[in-house]
Amino acid sequence: MADTWTREEERSLRRAVAEGMPLVCPVCDVRLEVETVAPRRDVSYVRRRRWLRCSRCRRSLVVDAPREEGA
Repeated sequence: MADTWTREEERSLRRAVAEGMPLVCPVCDVRLEVETVAPRRDVSYVRRRRWLRCSRCRRSLVVDAPREEGA
């Protein structure tokens, strides 16, 4: 199993996603890969999410996608 980011690092990444800032691994200082996780149609309450992955240290995190304006 890959290592994980600390809670503070995760909070920082969540904040960066919410504010539309560049997403960089707090451990490796490399740009994160970001993949959209589509909500399942059979689960109406699931939010839109982003899967953040570091190609170097293999850490990853799923975060809520920012709400679109007017949504």
